[in-house]
Amino acid sequence: MSGHGEVLQQAAFDAIEDNGEPITLVRVVTGTPDPVTGEAAQTRKEQTVQAIVAKASGGVIQAFDNRLEKGTLIETHLRAVMVAGLGLKFDPMPGDKAEFDDSVWTVLGTTPERAEGLNITFNLTVQR
Repeated sequence: MSGHGEVLQQAAFDAIEDNGEPITLVRVVTGTPDPVTGEAAQTRKEQTVQAIVAKASGGVIQAFDNRLEKGTLIETHLRAVMVAGLGLKFDPMPGDKAEFDDSVWTVLGTTPERAEGLNITFNLTVQR
C-alpha cells in the first residue's frame, strides 16, 4: 500500500507532466586537480524533466531583496520553475543550469516540498 507521500509525489508528477514543458537540468562537477598539470576534469550530468515555468513574481524577487518593476531586466531575466520530485537523477541545487526557451538559466535557489521524507516538488528561482 502506498503512503500519503507517495500519492502526493505521483499526483504532483502527473500534474506537472500534463501542464508543463520539457527543460534540461545540468550540473557540471569538477573532479580533483591532477597534481602534475593542475587541471581537473569536468563531468556534465543532465536530465530532461517536465516543469512549469512562470515569470517570477514580486514575492520571489523580494526574497532576493530586490524590487519588481514591470518591464525591467529584473522581471525579464528571472523565472520561477516547478519541477516534480519523482524520478529525478539528481536534486536541483543552486549553481545548476536550466535550459529552456532557447536560453541557459542559472539556478539561484531551490525550495523542496516534502512529505514523509519524499521530495514532492522543487521550486526553483532561475536567472538568465
